[in-house]
Amino acid sequence: MKINLIIMSLLILICSVYAGDKNIPDGTDGFSGMVTGEIIKKEKNTLYVKIKEVKKLWKHNKAKKPNNLIGKTIKVNEGWHKPKGTKKYKPNKWHVNFIKKVKLGKVTLEIHTGDGDRFHLLELSHEQRKLAGVKQKKKD
Repeated sequence: MKINLIIMSLLILICSVYAGDKNIPDGTDGFSGMVTGEIIKKEKNTLYVKIKEVKKLWKHNKAKKPNNLIGKTIKVNEGWHKPKGTKKYKPNKWHVNFIKKVKLGKVTLEIHTGDGDRFHLLELSHEQRKLAGVKQKKKD
């Protein structure tokens, strides 16, 4: 009985420690929308963004408390896609280029929660696509 109690206590402690490291604030799982904030740090394929405002929610948003993002610093990674004719998902190269080239400072991003403990880019704005090196199609 004593051993069971000790094991149970350790499991609760471990779960508490890992829950505290969660990058997705409570009530924001399933978020899909546009945010403004400040890029305060960059790592390979990762932006650390302190969220100032939730500007818009997309129709697929499932977050119960999207405004819980405000004031929080979150990790944002590139989006992934499955190219035609392949079976494997790959990082979106335009997102990777954008993350490499964007400077620290104010930013507006379209993001959503992905698998795991972070957010992913959805779409890049016209200016963000130019920064990433995306060739724009000419309109007739």
